Amino acid sequence: MDALISVLHRTSVPVAVVLTLLVVAANAQPAVTVSATGVASQTATVTQGADSSVCTIPAMPSYSSLTNDTTLSDPFIFMDGTQMTRLDQWPCRRAEIAALAQEFEYGYKPYTPYSATTDSMSGNTLTVIVTDSGRTISFSCPITYPSTGSPPYPAMIGCGFSSLNNTALSNMGVAVINFPSDLIAQENDATSRGIGLFYDLYGSSQSAGALMAWAWGMDRLIDAIEKTPSTNIDPKRLGVTGCSRWGKGALACGAFDERIVLTIPEESGSGGAASWRVSDYAKAHGVVDQTLSEINGENCWFRANFNQFANTATKLPFDQHSIIGLVAPRAILIVENNIDWLGPYSTWICANAAQPIWDALNATGKMAYIESVAHNHCAFPSSEQPVVDAFVKKFLIGTGTDNTYIMSSDIGFVYDGPAQARWANWFPPILASVEERGQQSSLPKGFYLEQNYPNPFNPSATISFGIPKAMFVSLKVYNSSGQGIAELAGRDYSAGKHLVTFNASALASGVYFCMMKAGGYTLVKKMTFLK
Repeated sequence: MDALISVLHRTSVPVAVVLTLLVVAANAQPAVTVSATGVASQTATVTQGADSSVCTIPAMPSYSSLTNDTTLSDPFIFMDGTQMTRLDQWPCRRAEIAALAQEFEYGYKPYTPYSATTDSMSGNTLTVIVTDSGRTISFSCPITYPSTGSPPYPAMIGCGFSSLNNTALSNMGVAVINFPSDLIAQENDATSRGIGLFYDLYGSSQSAGALMAWAWGMDRLIDAIEKTPSTNIDPKRLGVTGCSRWGKGALACGAFDERIVLTIPEESGSGGAASWRVSDYAKAHGVVDQTLSEINGENCWFRANFNQFANTATKLPFDQHSIIGLVAPRAILIVENNIDWLGPYSTWICANAAQPIWDALNATGKMAYIESVAHNHCAFPSSEQPVVDAFVKKFLIGTGTDNTYIMSSDIGFVYDGPAQARWANWFPPILASVEERGQQSSLPKGFYLEQNYPNPFNPSATISFGIPKAMFVSLKVYNSSGQGIAELAGRDYSAGKHLVTFNASALASGVYFCMMKAGGYTLVKKMTFLK
């Protein structure tokens, strides 16, 4: 068991409140869960890992103490203001983000003992039975087995249902499991709050909104799969997907249970992969995005007091880029559609702000974003199938070798220097591994892109760049109109200095721009070509 984290809250009231955090634990809920509703003053000491390392989650701030920030915050800065410097600090920082997310947006996921879940298998249906607090609930999950492969099969769990190409999944040897999310927690509209099996078990006064209730139910389903070899499902190869409101749920499930190895939220919009802050900005500039102000009154997806941010999203101590980051370093593929209400620009910016988390954790290529031109909502387009196939084969099946470092917008959105400066004006730290602590190195201390030589040039120029650790590097040349005209680099490079050559003999004289993207950094140099 990697980690079972028990935390004691100290509160201003005489009764102690127990907070339980679980991170990648066998036979437990390996995600951040809390057994109490919001507490005004709390501290938490967390023991995790075989080495019994300890991290502290500070008291959750009050709403009145939160400050306005119009940008997407640095996910590598701890709540006490210190910067992450080591890879092994990520579980503690992740626990902080998850605690903040539960305190202010999702509500708390109750701790449920692993022993509380039992199950039965009848035909191709798994029935999950949960007994806790003197009450019992049950729900059934149909399993569609693949047409190829051999058991135990990898499986894609559909939050509500899977709107991916399920035939393609079957042909790759992947089972599909339907999770009855709306039975766990209804979300017909705002009046549905507190209705569903989750609330039958724990009471309608729970802080958890529907999305967190679904994440709780997904935990119980995975508990049951782990306990039931007769399902012929491999519990170490589970993915989750969902579209629209169920895409929001898929992200919540992947963020709060580390047993899920691949998360594919599809067209999840606000409360999913779209940024609250960017959506507000887009609406203020004439785009009909769904915003925090509107969504909180529409349904019960979030905790009730999330409405305090209705007109103050800039006070949230996180944004959805950090929620996406809770999946790291596991794999996630964000699938979007060019429908204004979903916030395609907002999701594009949010995904690009999240992507550096994977770079910093040495997990480049395990996070991707694809956005296609407008099509019917949740009608999965065939043009996106190759990317889904690549992710499923590599991270769910375990046999894929195709490129999965993809940040693609068919609409034409760009995430350039000005966009990064506007929304995420920070750079991911260079995180040392345990083996690297205290070691001296002659490698570059940071990222750099040198001015091409010569400049002006005719017809060839040499371009030098450096990276402090091995990672994927993109190096492209653009003309003065912003059109890409040459790709000089697009692969993994070792740490150190590298040289590439650009030949412009087929181009007209003029000003060009070389853009380097690596590790969350975007660097640009202007080049002058004179024939």
